Amino acid sequence: MLSRRAISWISVAITVAAYGALLWLAPQITLLKADRLASRINTRFRVELTDAPPESVDTFRTAGGGDISQRSVESLFSTDPGTLTVEDSMAAPPVETPQLDARLAEESVQRAYDLASEPERARKMDARILEITAEAARREINISRRLVRPSPEFTLPAEAMPALRSRDVGPEDIALEPARIGAGLLAQAISPADDQPPDAGESEKPPFEAMVVDSKGEQEGTDAATQLEQTVVSAPVEKETQKAREQSVYSFLDDMVDIQLETYTPADGQPGYFRLRILPRKDADISPLPRDFIFVVDASRSVQQRKLDLVTRGISDALQKFRVEDRFNILVFRDAVTSFLNEPVHAEQDAVTAALSFLSGMESRGQTDVYNALLPVARITPRANIPGIVLVVSDGVPTTGIRDSRTIINAFTDDNGLRNSVFAYGAGNTVNRYLLDLLAYRNKGEAFISGNIQQAREDIAAFIARLANPILVNLKTEYGSSVRGEVYPRIVPDFYKDRPITLYGRFDPKTDEAFAARITGHAGELKKELVFRVSLEEARKGGQDIAQGWAFEKAYHIIGEISRRGELPELLEELRDISRRYNIRTIYDEN
Repeated sequence: MLSRRAISWISVAITVAAYGALLWLAPQITLLKADRLASRINTRFRVELTDAPPESVDTFRTAGGGDISQRSVESLFSTDPGTLTVEDSMAAPPVETPQLDARLAEESVQRAYDLASEPERARKMDARILEITAEAARREINISRRLVRPSPEFTLPAEAMPALRSRDVGPEDIALEPARIGAGLLAQAISPADDQPPDAGESEKPPFEAMVVDSKGEQEGTDAATQLEQTVVSAPVEKETQKAREQSVYSFLDDMVDIQLETYTPADGQPGYFRLRILPRKDADISPLPRDFIFVVDASRSVQQRKLDLVTRGISDALQKFRVEDRFNILVFRDAVTSFLNEPVHAEQDAVTAALSFLSGMESRGQTDVYNALLPVARITPRANIPGIVLVVSDGVPTTGIRDSRTIINAFTDDNGLRNSVFAYGAGNTVNRYLLDLLAYRNKGEAFISGNIQQAREDIAAFIARLANPILVNLKTEYGSSVRGEVYPRIVPDFYKDRPITLYGRFDPKTDEAFAARITGHAGELKKELVFRVSLEEARKGGQDIAQGWAFEKAYHIIGEISRRGELPELLEELRDISRRYNIRTIYDEN
């Protein structure tokens, strides 16, 4: 065992040895390398300062005898250059130089420097030129243009650039006028002039119902419709319904819904118009269907943080009212998609709590790729005969990926195949109304825009609440032959307790006495059917707003076809004719 004194002397010895080794190695240790940036330097130069004697100045003598030194231009201007004699070259005799060509060929010109090429230096100069060009090149030029038409009601903002309508510009580039807040954003009814008396019986109701749905598809069941028309028209209503009950495999909805029919017949012999509304009875005991609900939330930088906070709080409020049998999922997209879960989950308390945590504190950042966010949603298949609902919450302004609104709408609609109903919500005045409205319209849904961002939380919660109680899905309609091609919307949306079905149509007052229809759908595993025949003469009389409502729905149908097929001349002409005849303003109006 060593003593303390020995241990102390050993420590001192080790310390002295370590310091001595450090001092001996110090000259060989590099703390700061002088040429550490040598790999980044393309060309090195060695600079040497030397003392050189002043250069001799060459002089020449002028005709006046003065000397002019070869020096700076400023000094030459300040010196009297004297005068030079000028010979008359035209009068002077030519000078003959004997054997000039031979002498020039024999003499070699002594050059002060070699003209041999330097490829290495030329390569470096070319590379530098390319670098300068790449740094100074303009990557892209974005000029914000806004297509407007002359109107005393619209003032162009200071930062916008006016332009005339162009055939080369797609409808997605058209700056839409602020029409109505809510559904029906691409067309609006214009109020009649003050000096124009309203038609008799015109009511104070809004000119049309705020509903827009899909316009795609052909009518099915022609033979069934013809047979239905012959049956219901040729026999009393009671006998028809009883016979249909006995022969049909569907259960009837007659005792659960109310049917309201209003008609309007112009005095000048034009076709008549009707508005048919199908509403659930207040005293009817109808159990709502479960839902498969997908939230698609835009959290990109184009959505203000304040707006995103209000929207996510509104969704959180609505989620807490979901029933356990409902299923839901949340997809958040920027330039990529982030999902709450891989698959929809039932709205149990634990799942809802986790979803509220997922939505809280969401940040607005990144680019907006609407196309890649929507395509996976279009391939989602809801449960059989259960409403599949997709709510797109976005400003509808793509900043990366595919940005063409028509391409996005057509691709999603084709992949969706009407499996899911699409509803769209936006807030503020920077929303791409064309994309949101047509995306919902072509997929059995509806778009809603909040004009005031501060109301976003309440508005989106109320919008979702309207979809809380679905009654019937996958609806199919069959009409009598007299009105078959004049009823809009062509495809009836899913039936909700708080979202009644509204149909508009035309008829011939001279030949059409009744409106007959058959509507079928599914409520889970049950098949439901509604067969009715309503007398047009005995229906409640309405006003000109019914005709405008029909024109509004047909205008939406044509706009949907334009988004699907393109701006065909016949479609544009038909749309403008509807606009002129029924006083409906659309985004394609020239004046």
